[in-house]
Amino acid sequence: MNSIDKLIQSTKDYVETIPLEDRQRFISLYIRPDRALYRDKLGIELHIPTLKQILEGLQFEGPKGTYYIRPGDHVCEQPMNILKLVNVNPDSDGDGKNDYKFFETIYVSEYDELGIPCTLAGDYAARCDMNAK
Repeated sequence: MNSIDKLIQSTKDYVETIPLEDRQRFISLYIRPDRALYRDKLGIELHIPTLKQILEGLQFEGPKGTYYIRPGDHVCEQPMNILKLVNVNPDSDGDGKNDYKFFETIYVSEYDELGIPCTLAGDYAARCDMNAK
């Protein structure tokens, strides 16, 4: 295993040690190029091609369930909540204490259930083929 492969594997292993509630924040911090200021404050130097290899196809458990970063277009597929608005009054039972029961959960999808299409166009359209599992 070369040094780049070791780095990729060690980063994937590291992501697994991050508490579930912090994983989404961790990934969003490192996946977006416009967040370079935050990376600099942390004193971390990133090699973007290596970062792409780490994230493409990454699957991890987060607060809502399993998350998956598609390798072709880098879309983060995740469980989606289907909710129904059942109340607009914060004190739904009239006891003087707000209970904030506004929604009823109708359904929670699996991360790969919705079939979100790849919308890459032009020179990048062929990358959509990488998303086939």
